[in-house]
Amino acid sequence: MKQKHKKTGFTLIELLVAVALMLILTIAVVTIFTQASTVFILSEAQMNLFQNARIALDFMAKELASARNDDRDFKITNPSTSNLNDDPLVLLEFDTVTSWQQNDANSTSHEQELARVVYAVKKVGNTNRWNLTRQIFEIKNAGDKGTIQTNLEIIAQFVRANTPTSLPNIRIDFIRFESDNWVKKDLDTITFTESSDDTKMPHALRITMELVPEKRDELVRTMSRTFWIAGASN
Repeated sequence: MKQKHKKTGFTLIELLVAVALMLILTIAVVTIFTQASTVFILSEAQMNLFQNARIALDFMAKELASARNDDRDFKITNPSTSNLNDDPLVLLEFDTVTSWQQNDANSTSHEQELARVVYAVKKVGNTNRWNLTRQIFEIKNAGDKGTIQTNLEIIAQFVRANTPTSLPNIRIDFIRFESDNWVKKDLDTITFTESSDDTKMPHALRITMELVPEKRDELVRTMSRTFWIAGASN
């Protein structure tokens, strides 16, 4: 006599448990994917931010290496309460041999000659972020203040301030070799003139700044670099 096998399926409880487990697994996978994507996007943003800053500092190093103060002064101005409202807030002004693209009415040419270079920071709206900028003034005659050759160019983002109303966290110290010793000085403002022994050009500058992505205040990174100036005299 053949034995009959009763066909059985999943019970309602088993189906509910299976659906619940599938939902938990799906939520876990989506959460992990979302977090991984966020980390990747932030890492890429940070990498681009710091890479652009390094490129800007490399360019600054080349211009500072050939800086001079023959006819015009070499000026350093650190952010302070007295110049907080300046827009842009000028950090460095000096003469150097540099290059730029000159656009005329009918042509574009690449120029390379003596110019006045101005580095500054410009506030980004009503935020706690500032952009590092650069502008070139062509020098045609001795004593000339220079003719604007480039618009205000953003070369690095974003220098961080603690609050929207506080100073940007960027600092310029200078170093001179005096009496067989390296002397580091940090003054709010100094003008180096060719005629004064007390204000001869520095042998080196050290720039330190805090950088932060556009929307994540907690991802702060400090960059610091020393720039040597070949034209400085003892």
